[in-house]
Amino acid sequence: MVKTVRIDTCTVTNCIGNCNINTGECSECKPGFYGTNCQQICAVDNCIGNCNINTGECFECKPGFYGTTCQQTCAADNCIDNCNINTGECSECKPGFYGTNCQQTCAVDNCIGNCNINTGECFECKPGFYGTNCQHRCSNGCTNNNCNKDNGTCTCKSGFTGDICENCQQGKYGDDCQQNCSNGCVDHTCSKSDGTCPVCTSGWFDARCNSSCDITNCVGNCNKTTGQCRACYPGWYGQNCAFMCFFFK
Repeated sequence: MVKTVRIDTCTVTNCIGNCNINTGECSECKPGFYGTNCQQICAVDNCIGNCNINTGECFECKPGFYGTTCQQTCAADNCIDNCNINTGECSECKPGFYGTNCQQTCAVDNCIGNCNINTGECFECKPGFYGTNCQHRCSNGCTNNNCNKDNGTCTCKSGFTGDICENCQQGKYGDDCQQNCSNGCVDHTCSKSDGTCPVCTSGWFDARCNSSCDITNCVGNCNKTTGQCRACYPGWYGQNCAFMCFFFK
């Protein structure tokens, strides 16, 4: 009696090499095909290289595309290199842009380099600026016009004081805090902008307390604006209490 032997034939049209001796499945497919017998066509128009032999998904996409089969278009005009193959998000933006798809414009006028891809904040500011977007100017009281990027604090020039060197030291005024307040100002304190004094010491008047008044016979100081006495001691009269009343002679 003759024994009958069954012979199975592989479908190897799109296989590379022969099929598996036990299962008949292809171990590797020609480019553009996938599946157990490489009978399915990959959607490889935008793939780089072949697709996954089991799923048909792309391993890598051409620039500008993402997705399992690279079927979606990246919003990548401002991306550096390609977007993420799974999410379509940019991993790095061109200078001046930020956001998941680099679609937002950085406020980079005063930034050094690009802004943070997630927040749009500047990493570093040009000299003389500070803030999340370098939108604030450092105080002109800062040494070398440099200040802390986050809060504007700095080392003060001579004549300046304050956390951001925004004020003049006591007794100084002017844009550069190098002019001296009048000695006639109480506590030697005057306005930073123009040197005017809120209150004059006894015997002085005018806006900057630079003019002297005779208060020998005045009660209290003279008027800050006019220099005249507000009141005289008994026995005296006149604008500066300079005249003695006749009945006291």
